[in-house]
Amino acid sequence: MLKRSSQKAMLKPLATALLVSVFLITPTVTEAAKEPRRTSNPVMSVHIGEAKAKNTFTVNGPYIIETASGNEVMRLRKFQHSSITYSDGTYTAKHGRQSVSSSEPLRVTPIYLPKKVEVLNFENRPSWNEALNDNIFFGSLEVIYSDNSSQLMLVNHIPIERYVRGIAEVTNSQHVQYLRTLLTAARTYALWHINNPTKHADEPYILTATEGDQLYRGAGFSKRAPRVVKAQKYTKRKIITYDGEGIIAPYFSRSDGQTLSWDDGFGGSTNYPWAQSVTDPCCFGLERSGHGVGLSGEGARYFAQRGWKWKKILKYYYTDVKIQSGY
Repeated sequence: MLKRSSQKAMLKPLATALLVSVFLITPTVTEAAKEPRRTSNPVMSVHIGEAKAKNTFTVNGPYIIETASGNEVMRLRKFQHSSITYSDGTYTAKHGRQSVSSSEPLRVTPIYLPKKVEVLNFENRPSWNEALNDNIFFGSLEVIYSDNSSQLMLVNHIPIERYVRGIAEVTNSQHVQYLRTLLTAARTYALWHINNPTKHADEPYILTATEGDQLYRGAGFSKRAPRVVKAQKYTKRKIITYDGEGIIAPYFSRSDGQTLSWDDGFGGSTNYPWAQSVTDPCCFGLERSGHGVGLSGEGARYFAQRGWKWKKILKYYYTDVKIQSGY
């Protein structure tokens, strides 16, 4: 029979080994108990591209995989890899030997809002620098099959302010007053579509990340464009309103010296009072680029360079409007 001191000596390394084992496989108390922070701001759902048969993700913080209705199916640590696949109506999430299937679409959601989701096998390279890959996004990333278009998609569900700072329709070097002008128009356009999701009514998203809707490139663009982020923060929550309601706020590249009213630009019987034709002095003699209704990008840059403030520019191109907090 072993002496008590010998028993203690044998048990001590065993206890230490168990403690190490538990530490390695168990999340910290904070991570295990923490629920993802849900934003109180309006949320944009933007189609960022076609999903692959197998989509691989990681996050720079702890995260969960959840169903579209918000039921957690898997919890992972910072930088752990996971994948989501789809086949015959079934979505499957995997991490190592863990595998969970669901009839609902699955999404990757960071526990902490500032953390970012990276789609490791998603290619989204800007044509001007193919060394970059805009495959990192704030918010949640969902893999979802569209019955309407028979396509497996990646959809980014993101708070509107984080969305606005990822809109790549401006450059980091442009005039600050122009940045504030364009981002306020872009926010107004996005919010109108969040509240009136009819443009792509048969699809599981509100807008696409293309020039047909809004050119959105996510967190990579935000990192490359700190002055754009600063302009977004400066104009935070501000939208363009007419008679107390947010407007659609169309904008385009360049006029031919005169912007168009809504009915002249888009046709139909609707004639919004805020969408009237105005003179665009820097564009005389040029060929119009875009639909011609609302804010002229070329004209807005012209006025910004001549000392106009962003609110004055917006009120010039949109008739009888106000700039107010939208949420």
